[in-house]
Amino acid sequence: MKEEALLMLHKHEEVIQLCEQTLTFAEKNCVTIDDIDHMPNEDQLQPLKLSRWSLMARSDFHMAKFDLALSILEKYEQRAPSETK
Repeated sequence: MKEEALLMLHKHEEVIQLCEQTLTFAEKNCVTIDDIDHMPNEDQLQPLKLSRWSLMARSDFHMAKFDLALSILEKYEQRAPSETK
């Protein structure tokens, strides 16, 4: 994943920007063969959102934007499945 590579290279602003840009595209492209005529449901989109929020929070933390990182993590905690907490 490009976002993870950028994070390892310490390009935190680029990680955040890419995560925000690609979330919309990922939501549109998250359709299985069975659901081709339907919009994806929230359960299908959840892992996409959570992975991007996690990367964004890590980037904000590394840039010392602790308030932003905390707000993203709180949103993550509310939506994450109980087994990942």
